[in-house]
Order: sequence, then C-alpha cells, then structure tokens
Amino acid sequence: MTDKQKIVGAVIYSTKSGLGILAKQLYDAGIIDKVFIAENKKFEAHIEWYKLEDICVSRSQLIKEIDTLLIIEAPMPNPFDWGIATTAKYLGKRVVLMPMYESTPRSSLNLMDHIICPSLLDLEYYRKFNSSFVQVPSQNEVVWGLREHARIFVHNVGHGGIFSRNGTAEIIRALPMIKATDIKIVIRIQPDADEDLIKLTEEIKDPRVEVVTRHVPFDELWGYGDVFLFPEKFNGLSLPLQEAHAAGMLVMAGDRFPINTWLPKPPLIKVSGDYLIDIPWIGINIKSAVIKPEDIAKKVDNWAGQNIEELSLAGKKWARENSADKLKGEYDKVLR
Repeated sequence: MTDKQKIVGAVIYSTKSGLGILAKQLYDAGIIDKVFIAENKKFEAHIEWYKLEDICVSRSQLIKEIDTLLIIEAPMPNPFDWGIATTAKYLGKRVVLMPMYESTPRSSLNLMDHIICPSLLDLEYYRKFNSSFVQVPSQNEVVWGLREHARIFVHNVGHGGIFSRNGTAEIIRALPMIKATDIKIVIRIQPDADEDLIKLTEEIKDPRVEVVTRHVPFDELWGYGDVFLFPEKFNGLSLPLQEAHAAGMLVMAGDRFPINTWLPKPPLIKVSGDYLIDIPWIGINIKSAVIKPEDIAKKVDNWAGQNIEELSLAGKKWARENSADKLKGEYDKVLR
C-alpha cells in the first residue's frame, strides 16, 4: 500500500458466519485495510484473521485512521445505530454502504456517498441513489471438487432463515413425490433452529434421507454431496448458493431474479408466483417466491443420476472469474 493510497476501514464481525467470512475475504484481498471488531454474542471471534496493526481498538480510532468507511449490511452490532456514519461524514470521511436487500434499514441512506450493490436486485432497489453493482467475490476458502453424477442431494437448513425462507418445509413435503430411489438426501439442521422445523425433520421416515442435527463447520459444508438443494424464497444475495456453485456442486434453487442471471438455468426449480412479506424492523415489503413441493420433486427426479461434470466445471470457472483479486479494481474505484 503506497502512502498516497486512501485507507478503507469497516466495523466487522470476525466470526465463522456469513458476514464474518465476507469481511475476512475483503480484508485478505486488500479491499479493506483497517477493522474494528464488533462483539458477536453468538459466535467465537477469530482475531488471528487480522494483523494486529490493522485492528482498531475503538470506533473513534477507526474513523480517525481511515479515508473511507465501508458499512457491510448495517452498522454492527446495532443495525439501527447509524451514529458511526454520521461521525464519519462530520469528519469529512467517505461513507459507502454494501446493503443486503432484505435486511438493511432504509433510515440513513442520505449519509451514503455511494452504495455498492452486491446483487442486481439491490441495484434495482437503490437505483435512485449513487449506486453501482459490484459482484461479491467468490469465497476463496471454498475448495472446488469435481462432481460427476447427481446422487447425493444436500440441503442446509441452518436456522431455517427468516420466515422459513430456505424452503425446508417444501422439501420435506416433496419427499413422498420423489420417485428416484438410487439417491441420498442429506438435511442438515442446527440444534438451535426453529422448533417447528426441527419437529418436521424428526418426523421424516424416508430411508433415502439422512438428518444431521449439529453445527457443521464451514470447512465441511461444501466438501460432501453432488447437488445443493436450496429452494430459497427471497433475497438478492445468497452466499450459500455462491459457495456451493464455487465448490462445484450442481445448484438446485428457485428460478427467480436475480440468481437466475448467474446460476446455470437448467437445474433451477420453477417458481409459481410470489407474494409480499412485511419486514417490520426495516419497514419494507419484499417479494417471496412460491415454490411448490411437486416442482421440487420433479426437478430432483429430472436430475437424479445425471452426469453433472460440465456444470461442476462451470462453478470452478465462475469462482475464478469472480475472485476477490479480480474484483479488487472495481471495489477500489468506489472505495478509494
């Protein structure tokens, strides 16, 4: 980094969670330079991910040492306290937001000098602001592996997602309609997931299904299975879909915008319509896709046992073309 290069900083989590891994990725690529690590009450912090000289001990130190403040999704740990953005603006710093369509509060957008949209859906929503689309980098910690045939289908429930958006209930209702016998379906659910979803998984009697009830480390998520079955109902950016694609899995998700603009189209599941969901904590309505269990079953049967090497290789190519190193220049244009 030269003396003249502007310094970019962010308040981040250093946890093995979506936002924590994304922040580490941006740091490793030199897209952000300085961090203040916010406390996360749920996940362990990994201070070792960052050089000591790049860790600020307070938000005020962070603002003092940087030229640009990058806010990832929302101020952390309190998404409704935009005081840090106000302070940065008062001190003449540039403030840039990378929003998440369904979870970023809309209250303080006037403080932003620029909005980096991580998906085309975000760009559509924030078009009236000073905004641009920059692809979120492919996860460099995901190890690609060639998948040859669609035999093992993996569904990561996690906590189920807000409003059960991950499609777990629809997958379970689809099981009796799936005719293929020479397949395995792995459903991973966290022990502290929604109680109704845990109960649904406990009631599964299908011999083709293995239910895994534990926290699966990130390192293990993408090394097993051929197909990532994830009929997610809404959001603009889906890190699990990106990670599964980069790992070489066939991605079987809903055929909805904007994921149908970058994922291979043939494995995507028909969407029958949509309905509005109210997100009260940020005061917006968003579209949620209707994905029917019978359409999930049909798609699974269509691909069961099929050769998927070409699509597995496509994931490798996509990850290479969207690496953080390749995208750094696009981020620097905005941040520096």
